[in-house]
Amino acid sequence: MDWVALNETKALADMPTALTATYETWLAANPDKASRLAQICSDIVDEFRDVIRSNPANGLNVDETTIPTSCVRAAETLLYASLRTEMGETPTTAESQAVTRAEIFKNLIAYGHFTTGTDDGVNRRRTTPAYFVPTRGTNLLRPVSTNPNRTLTTRITIPKNKRLVVDNDGNIIVEDA
Repeated sequence: MDWVALNETKALADMPTALTATYETWLAANPDKASRLAQICSDIVDEFRDVIRSNPANGLNVDETTIPTSCVRAAETLLYASLRTEMGETPTTAESQAVTRAEIFKNLIAYGHFTTGTDDGVNRRRTTPAYFVPTRGTNLLRPVSTNPNRTLTTRITIPKNKRLVVDNDGNIIVEDA
């Protein structure tokens, strides 16, 4: 999983054009608030990392300034909303809805609906969604339904030198006969 540093530089680079103009005007009128964007960035990163850390299935990058790239959009939505509030702006309905969706996304991480991982080559963790090659071989067929009360019928052609085997987990495996 890729991780990215969310800091003042990234926030300014990704900031919507209209907000950039408003921010520069506000900053010129309030020079004592020059460090506020960096503080908001740090707070948002800490929130996301705390939520990620709260689920033991998640892995964290060692760099404390980073969050998974899949979280950047939600984090920046919350960051820009906080900045707008700091500047005294009233959010539009669309902005309020975006903030609500970002908060929901953040909370879903804590409840295990999304997992994060590190990819340092040693402590590799699966990420969500996880697409990987089965470890038992390339001839593994996935069940179509996990409902034990559902009967499925299908016709498949198996070469004469192969056979179907059902393992203990109910997976169908094609093996050499």
